[in-house]
Amino acid sequence: MAYFKYFPKIFYRFGDTADRSIAQNLTAYADILDNVKDATSFYTDYYIADGERPDHVAYKLYGDANLHWTFYFMNDEIRERGWPLPYAQVQAKVEKEHPYIVLNTSEDIVNKFLTHQTIQGANGTAEVLHRHVRLGQVVVKMVSGSFSSGEQLDSTNNEGVLETLLVNTVEPEHKSARFYTDIEGNIIDIDPYLGPGVNDIEVTHEEHYHQQNESLKQIRVLRKGNINSVVRAIQDSMGKL
Repeated sequence: MAYFKYFPKIFYRFGDTADRSIAQNLTAYADILDNVKDATSFYTDYYIADGERPDHVAYKLYGDANLHWTFYFMNDEIRERGWPLPYAQVQAKVEKEHPYIVLNTSEDIVNKFLTHQTIQGANGTAEVLHRHVRLGQVVVKMVSGSFSSGEQLDSTNNEGVLETLLVNTVEPEHKSARFYTDIEGNIIDIDPYLGPGVNDIEVTHEEHYHQQNESLKQIRVLRKGNINSVVRAIQDSMGKL
């Protein structure tokens, strides 16, 4: 970011090396920015459209793409979590990070269908990767074929004992429940043997990723009439540190 060129230089020792190097003092921070973030006359709200990059927004608002760094220092969320991604990238991310199959069941899975066991069905075979006992989920990697909702599956544990599991539903992992909330949005526990209540709301991995990304899109930006004076004040402040 162009902003960092205004940070003062310091001597810094990296790791266990004896020699010191000159580096920018990234711990330095301009007090002026804290004051600006709390002064409503200096900023306005902006909604980031799908696919808009920081430099795009900076050019649109100020006619200068290099001022994109101001968005990160006006908004803690995007500084900590990053700029929101386009919808397609979020979708690709959730499918990549949750690529397996989820077996939903109302049966007790505390002590059966453990990690690495092989599961057999009428038309498929899979390996258990992990389980979410509180959600009644068994996450599996298909080795061959497929499973069906309502199917009974078999597995032989490490002691040679045959285990069975009645599957309520089968679904892609990214479309499976990540957690449940009440009507006010609070995360709640459900009874895996009875399933969610009528007022419990399922939030899937897919929905969660998109909700988190959407929450980054409403940001504060410096008003165009104030941008130059604020940038100059920040530069002057950093130069005095």
